[in-house]
Amino acid sequence: NNLSNTSKYISVGVPVGYFVAGMIHDNKALKQKAAYIAAAIILNTASTTLLKNVVKREKPYHTYTGIFPDKIKSDFAFPSGHTSSAFATATSLALATKKWHVAVPAFVWSAGVGYSRIYLGQHYPSDVIMGALVGTSSAIICHLASKQLTKRKKSKMLQIK
Repeated sequence: NNLSNTSKYISVGVPVGYFVAGMIHDNKALKQKAAYIAAAIILNTASTTLLKNVVKREKPYHTYTGIFPDKIKSDFAFPSGHTSSAFATATSLALATKKWHVAVPAFVWSAGVGYSRIYLGQHYPSDVIMGALVGTSSAIICHLASKQLTKRKKSKMLQIK
């Protein structure tokens, strides 16, 4: 198939994988990372859907007759949902692991997904850039929220003692 199609599977597979690993190893930190990554994917999906339905930008092949897409789709173009999911996943992984050898391949993959959306005739470059920004922002927002929740839980536990 194509690189674009990997986006939805990997975006679901990463938080599920973290959760399963957390269950197997009885590791609360892994389960918390699973929850944070899942929250980032959910926030990203909601934000992308909202933007698509507010902006209502037509796909490039509806505007230009010289573009022959891989599929004809009925949804809107701005921002790219595949790209936003890929960047939400890559950013979440980078923030969860803090390891360059995880982050670099994750961002290479997410950039590849973005490029494939343009190559397949589904999106304009600006749709992909906005998708990357929405996905990255969703992951950062959820990462910061997760850190705040963890701090609050720790301070409440200290007050109890």
